[in-house]
Amino acid sequence: MGEGALVKLSGKDTETRVTIIDDDKPGQIYFHDTRNIKAIATNPKCIVQLDRKNGSDGIVKVDYRTKEIDSSDTTARPGVDYVHVEGTITFPHGESRAQIEIDILPREDLEERDESFGI
Repeated sequence: MGEGALVKLSGKDTETRVTIIDDDKPGQIYFHDTRNIKAIATNPKCIVQLDRKNGSDGIVKVDYRTKEIDSSDTTARPGVDYVHVEGTITFPHGESRAQIEIDILPREDLEERDESFGI
């Protein structure tokens, strides 16, 4: 076959379906880590990542705050183990990631530390 020659294919035509999706949704906000986040006691900060999924249209604001889980010995205390934070995360139009920074306070009175707090 020379240049420009047409090749005729035999067989059934194939079809595909194209779905036009609605991308005008603000999305939902999720914690990036779906399991417990582990903060190393010797690190001065704990970074908690938030993801915006299933859309990123418009501005979305999310309020957050740290909290004590309960009154047990395994609950981290604000002002003793970490610095309490609260505020609002703003996701601008098209943005899908944000983070919360929490200061972890050093404690020299404990050899081992295994305490939790919530957000």
